Amino acid sequence: MTSVLDPSHDEMNTGKLSEAVIAAVAEAEGVDEQELDSPLFEMINPDALDSLFHNSAGRVQFKYLDYNVTVDHNGVVDVAEAEEL
Repeated sequence: MTSVLDPSHDEMNTGKLSEAVIAAVAEAEGVDEQELDSPLFEMINPDALDSLFHNSAGRVQFKYLDYNVTVDHNGVVDVAEAEEL
């Protein structure tokens, strides 16, 4: 299962990628954002994520809960279930 949020969604109105990641993972989990098992800051620095693409292009990938999260410079957030190794 993959969940993708892009800048046209309401979650991106704040312009904060960290909030978009939280919204996308909560949607994938089927829970409210406050009900996620672990805060985002335990995996990645939210302030660093929010400022990462201000002057550059690219993408960043990291694992959060049971998901592989990819965020690109356009604000697209892709959440895919992590595969077991």
